[in-house]
Amino acid sequence: MKRILIGMAILSFLAMANETLCAAQKNPASPALSAAARKEAEAGAKATLAAKEWTVYLTAMGQKKAGQETDVLNFAEGKLNSKNLSSKGYPSSNCTITVQPNGTITWETMQTTEKGEMAFWRGDLEGQAMRGVLSLQPVKGQARGFSFTNISSTKQ
Repeated sequence: MKRILIGMAILSFLAMANETLCAAQKNPASPALSAAARKEAEAGAKATLAAKEWTVYLTAMGQKKAGQETDVLNFAEGKLNSKNLSSKGYPSSNCTITVQPNGTITWETMQTTEKGEMAFWRGDLEGQAMRGVLSLQPVKGQARGFSFTNISSTKQ
C-alpha cells in the first residue's frame, strides 16, 4: 500500500513539474532586470552598434527576380544613418535599442523626409550577424519592403 501511495505521489509530482515546464516553454518569462542593469546592457548594445559601419545587403520582398542592394549603416550617437537613404533626403534618426534576455540586440527607428516619405527599420544583432526589415512608404504609391542581413548571399 505504501508503494502505491509513494508511486502516486511521484507521478503527481512529475505531472505537475511537466505542466510547469511546458507552460514555461510556451511563455518564457524574461528575467527581470533592475533599471541599472537594463541601462548598462543598453549602453553596451549602443557601443557595439556604434563600433563599426555595418554593410548590409537588402533584398526586395515580393519580387519575382531577386536582387540585392548594398547599404552602409552606422549608429553614431544612438542615431541610425543609412548611406543610401541619406542621399535621398532621409535624416539620421534616434534608435530604440533593446537587449533581449538571450543577448540579442534589437533596434528600431523611423526616418521621415521633408516630403513626408517614411522609412521604418527593425533589426536584430546576434553576435556579429545582423538581420532585419526595412519598409519604405512614399507619399504616393505602394510601400516597398526589404529584408536585410550583413551576410551577402551572392557568390563572389
